Amino acid sequence: MAQLIFNFSPSCSYKAEDFIVTNSNQEAFSWITQWMSWPHHSLLLIGPHYSGKTHLATIFQNLSSATFIKEAELQNSEIFFSSNTTPFILDPVHLQEEKQFLHFYNLCRERQRKLLLTAETHPTQWHIKLPDLSSRLKAIPCTTIAPPDDLLIRGILLKRFSDLQITISGSVLDYLVTHLERTYATLQNTVLLLNDTSLVEHKKVTLPLVKKALGL
Repeated sequence: MAQLIFNFSPSCSYKAEDFIVTNSNQEAFSWITQWMSWPHHSLLLIGPHYSGKTHLATIFQNLSSATFIKEAELQNSEIFFSSNTTPFILDPVHLQEEKQFLHFYNLCRERQRKLLLTAETHPTQWHIKLPDLSSRLKAIPCTTIAPPDDLLIRGILLKRFSDLQITISGSVLDYLVTHLERTYATLQNTVLLLNDTSLVEHKKVTLPLVKKALGL
């Protein structure tokens, strides 16, 4: 009988010391950690899915005491400005209600509240209907997380396997670094696939298991 797989989300550490910094994300990491020196009240952090945007946003939260908010809460955005001066985080921004977001954005600017936005693409690709909102968002300083380099791929794989309490050998790691597609989603999905395969077959994550699971 095949072992049942329950898709529980593995625990993931968002501590600053657990963020792997390489050439791919050094600029983004510097913007976040130097948040008090932003030349504008807002920053847009752009990066693919699984590239570490939420991790960086959490680092920003810990450094600045920022508050994570959801766009659905912006219909009463004035309440966020009544009691303190902490920054805000929208992770990610979807612009579901452009007028509400524009009002909130203007309040942040008027009251000098820092605002971190995360997204997978630049505002030029968002098809924004309100001209005022479009011009404001396109003027926001932005930093982009680049595709992972070899050092980051290696680090992400080690961290993801560690989150799942899986030990892999250096030869398996080297093989994955050289054979996987260089995208953050591929790294995430590969680790989950190998974890499931290991559980089903009651085997450790070895090179033969990796090649079989990936069809390589």
